[in-house]
Amino acid sequence: MHHELGLYPIDRQGLSIAENLHLIRAAGFDYVCVHKMAHLLEEGPQSFRAAAEREGLPIDNIHLTGDNTNALWLEGALGDEVLDRYCHEIETAARLGVRIGIVHATWGFVTPPPSETGLRRYEHMVRCAEKAGFVIAFENSAGVENLCAILDNIDSPAARFCYDSGHRNVFAPDTDILHRYRDRLVVTHLDDNDGRHDLHLIPFDGCADFDAIAPDLKRIPRLTFEVCGIGEKQTRCTAEGLRDSMRRIAIIDDARLTEIGCGRYRFYAALSQEEHLDRLMTAARKLRNRIENSP
Repeated sequence: MHHELGLYPIDRQGLSIAENLHLIRAAGFDYVCVHKMAHLLEEGPQSFRAAAEREGLPIDNIHLTGDNTNALWLEGALGDEVLDRYCHEIETAARLGVRIGIVHATWGFVTPPPSETGLRRYEHMVRCAEKAGFVIAFENSAGVENLCAILDNIDSPAARFCYDSGHRNVFAPDTDILHRYRDRLVVTHLDDNDGRHDLHLIPFDGCADFDAIAPDLKRIPRLTFEVCGIGEKQTRCTAEGLRDSMRRIAIIDDARLTEIGCGRYRFYAALSQEEHLDRLMTAARKLRNRIENSP
């Protein structure tokens, strides 16, 4: 199987959506994805949908809004409000022609335990998706047990799986979540990190083992990449402490790709957007080749 390659736009200050999508097409990507509902709802010639259409880039999927997702697992009115928001976004995205939405089973590093309340709400969400002709791709992040509770208990063609390689590398490196749900896989978020921080680096720039997951990615026709923009990240660590904590990053000693200072770090800032996309495309083709030639 030949895999198409897709991307969420990489944020860079001063670059419009139209310019970003033009560069994505020029780099050789086959389709794009939408970070958030606000981008999908924009109208006019400079909107995401209009720019994607001009570039001949189909929109494969969208992140549904994750705020307060943990409330779905808890009793109370907030959980019901979050459920209503998800169902409304599902109906809206489907009406606008996007048929796959990414949903995290939990949000943030502190996660509530699975509950009957949560499963009841997620089942209602899936039924909303069924009515809209929509597919929810539940993404692995922190709280793997919540994801498993959903996928093990809700049996529907509208309840599928989104695999994030970086999240697995940070949150659950010893759980082979991809192999477990490979038959329900519809979306990938391919990215890399140091095994400690959710950095969304370009594959092979961190320490994730892509050879190990390659066989389980053979059957999905599209490989989607979700990598970081250029924004500086703030931290309380010293430069020495940061460098020590990130020592497993493959590009840690490349000053053009990694900048670490006292209380801050950023990646790829010295690259132009064209160079950034070219580096990502090189990695994407390398990974695609490994997947297509895996046993």
